[in-house]
Amino acid sequence: MATLTRPEWVPNPVTTLPFHTEVTCFATPRSSASGLQIEYRLSSPRLKFKPVGTNPFLPPVEAQGSSPVPTPVRRDERVIVDHLTSVRSQTEIVRVLGIDQAGSEKPGIATLQVTVWDLDSSGSAANPMSKTSTISFQV
Repeated sequence: MATLTRPEWVPNPVTTLPFHTEVTCFATPRSSASGLQIEYRLSSPRLKFKPVGTNPFLPPVEAQGSSPVPTPVRRDERVIVDHLTSVRSQTEIVRVLGIDQAGSEKPGIATLQVTVWDLDSSGSAANPMSKTSTISFQV
């Protein structure tokens, strides 16, 4: 089973919208895995991931700040799913995420759920593990 440490969100608190946040955690795939799938899920109806248009769903500012550079396989307003096929042992994952306000109400607190799965050689995901982190807003 893949393992995951509690993600840390920076900056916290957020003082402007839209903004780019950096989420950092450590993830470890099981020894037979060919990589990791990582899902980032926003729980606030007052926030959304910034839209980027068409595939590969990874704007340059997110690619430049993320390590290792992910291969996004899904992106919508509240969910981003990345594949990291270069990860074979415990690795620090740094993911830059563009976030904007959804609607007219200002957010107060939001939760980000990060879930990691092992990827097998066919690209199928198995053995999930999730952790959550909260962030506050002073906008």
